[in-house]
Amino acid sequence: MIRSSQLSLLLVALVAFVIGLSSDRVYSELRVENGVVFNAGAGGNELLGLLKEGGGVQETLRDQKMEEMVRRHGQAFFDKSVSYSGTNHRLRRVLRRALNGESIRIGVLGGSITAGNNTPSGMGRMNTYHALFWKWWQEIFPDAVHEYHPVGIGAFGSAYFANCFLEHLPAELDLIIIDFAVNDERDDEYFRSFDHLLRSLLTLPTAPAVISMEFFVLGAYNILTGGGGNQLDSSRYLDVPSLSLRNPLLPELLLHPQRIPDFYGRLPISMGGIVDGRHPGLLGHLLAGEIVKNYVWKQIQYVEAHNSEEDRERESLAVSKVGQVDEEKEGVYDPKRIHTQEEHEFWQEDRSHVDVEDWGSRPEDLEVVSRMALLDRFNPSSFIPLSVPQCRSISGTREKLVLLSTTKGDKIENGTTYPGEGDGWFEWQSSPEKQYIITRSPNAQVTFSVTVGLGDVKLWYLKSFEFGLGDVICWVDEDWNMRVRLKGYWDTRANIGKIGTVREGLAPGDHLLHCKKEGTGEFRISSLITG
Repeated sequence: MIRSSQLSLLLVALVAFVIGLSSDRVYSELRVENGVVFNAGAGGNELLGLLKEGGGVQETLRDQKMEEMVRRHGQAFFDKSVSYSGTNHRLRRVLRRALNGESIRIGVLGGSITAGNNTPSGMGRMNTYHALFWKWWQEIFPDAVHEYHPVGIGAFGSAYFANCFLEHLPAELDLIIIDFAVNDERDDEYFRSFDHLLRSLLTLPTAPAVISMEFFVLGAYNILTGGGGNQLDSSRYLDVPSLSLRNPLLPELLLHPQRIPDFYGRLPISMGGIVDGRHPGLLGHLLAGEIVKNYVWKQIQYVEAHNSEEDRERESLAVSKVGQVDEEKEGVYDPKRIHTQEEHEFWQEDRSHVDVEDWGSRPEDLEVVSRMALLDRFNPSSFIPLSVPQCRSISGTREKLVLLSTTKGDKIENGTTYPGEGDGWFEWQSSPEKQYIITRSPNAQVTFSVTVGLGDVKLWYLKSFEFGLGDVICWVDEDWNMRVRLKGYWDTRANIGKIGTVREGLAPGDHLLHCKKEGTGEFRISSLITG
């Protein structure tokens, strides 16, 4: 007999189920006889499926819907989409909680793809891959109120979020999906920043599961691959599942290039109406969402098949060795306490008694974050003093970047310069998520107040080959001799943010950061980062 709660769950699940099979099928009356689910609506008795052993109608329709999705695309499509799977220990721990009816907090980090660029106008994030996944998540786990925190900022990559993710996401999350393969360059700087970001997320107080999703660009950059290759190395090393839209889709687009507009869409007529090779369109997001759903579904099946007392006990042994909550700050995440002396001693303890056959599979070690980055030289006695620097961002929600003062620059008109008659620095946005402090006037100066602990002062600013950006000179306090030049223009065919180091080794305490516009062109500052 179907309980009323099961019927309500069933109605939610049927919405996507019906769409996945056929738009003209009616499921207005369901009945269960001897473990078989029938659709008796529209005058028929259509067999929908068999109840899963130990499950209910909800699980039956969930699995049938996903199996139909696999048949629609082919198993090879989903097989190729998994770049790295790993142990999935964290993800399965989260899914077991969800299956038990617990509320799960989901976060998403990424750039303009995550923000929904090139999805249908007016729909925004409703049709992004993560929004489609979120909708599915609520359908299959309707017994609790879950949280969803999507953050997508165009032109921002892992170097920004490694320093500033807490400006946009809560520290208490259970599952985080990230997308930085397009906005990260294929170099050592981004290799390190992605590693830093993964470590920062994995060592949050809740020890969340992380999934990395890889997109790709067509013709927008000089090569087909970006930072995704380096990110895959870090994901494998830190045991983070890595999924890819490129692996299954790109070979098909090369075989059938006439289908490219179907998956990537076109820019607005005002921008030429050409194919936007930087951002997947609705169909591209749909495929990416189904990749994530299929992967998580496979892990759900594993958890349901391994639900013995021994399985649960083994899972409970995996306790993260990092990530602390500062009780004096009412549970606020304190990154400075990530590595304690007790944890350091854990790394140094004699493990010669551990059987080699157990290496890599001991439950208590599965969620420990490896203590060395891949670009570090091997040193068995060292560990990374991981910390999250202070970040003030113009688009942040906690500590907003505010200019302390500004002076007007020069005005140039018809080749004539009028000193001091131009603009100063001011807040400006190219879209709601792309906010900056900018100037277009030569010699305009801006001052920010900064407080440093470890002595570092950095700026996150935009670099572009097509926006007519110029340079600034920056220095700290009155130390003009230690000034640095930050260049807004580059010849790389990309418009992305970069971190520029202004000073290192400053004395701890309060300082003043000054920047002065050099020459013509615009300059855009997004964030101030201190360590």
